[in-house]
Amino acid sequence: MPGAARPRVRKALLIADLDFDQRRDWLKSLPLPSMRRPESYGQIVELA
Repeated sequence: MPGAARPRVRKALLIADLDFDQRRDWLKSLPLPSMRRPESYGQIVELA
């Protein structure tokens, strides 16, 4: 394919400092995972 860019594939190492206290505080203030209602998903899919 003329002019097609070759995909860039490089190995990388990701280092992250995780703050679990901050995650806990975020989940307290915005409890989205606990508000999930999987039983209502069927109705949403039927509308699509």
